[in-house]
Amino acid sequence: MKYFDIESEKKFLDTVKEAERISKELGIRSVSREDAFILYTSVFLYSSKATNVKLFEAGCGAGYSTLWLAKGIMDADARGEIIAVDYEKNKLDILKKMMATAGVKIKVNVRQGDSVNIVKEYNDLDIIFFDHEKERYLETLDIVSDILVCNGLILIHNVILPFDLRKDILEWAKKNSMSNIKWIATFVPTPAGMGIMRKKCEKL
Repeated sequence: MKYFDIESEKKFLDTVKEAERISKELGIRSVSREDAFILYTSVFLYSSKATNVKLFEAGCGAGYSTLWLAKGIMDADARGEIIAVDYEKNKLDILKKMMATAGVKIKVNVRQGDSVNIVKEYNDLDIIFFDHEKERYLETLDIVSDILVCNGLILIHNVILPFDLRKDILEWAKKNSMSNIKWIATFVPTPAGMGIMRKKCEKL
């Protein structure tokens, strides 16, 4: 059982502030603090009912969001792995440093390249976080729909800004639901907008 540790929490939050600072300094876009809290809570609640969580992050930047995703798994006392993908090596190098500084205990597999192509290499993903090219979100949904486990989550950043994707995502969910699989989606109206989707499976 995991117990709350004040020193570990302080180390984590100090690292989060440093990741925020570096991201702003280098002009790297990252999720807002309120969107990070949504990510953390969603991952924590999912992980609290799981023993091993495999999470794919499409567009990890310098690791600010990765820290919150990892914390959600760890605080739920679950084992897990995060596959963090971005195009730029310098961002990934910073991410690795942030994970070590924060004391992240789960495995973080850093991959350089195109998230949409790399995700095809994986099966049985529990959670997928979209924060890559917004114009490729619907294409990515088509690709990952069979990769995601039953009752798995898709977390989607920027569903409102820079352009509103909510209607398109709802139409995709309706179109891809069938007798034994139902896609459910909701949106949290933060300034950028966070989408939460679940692949709900039912026995025939």
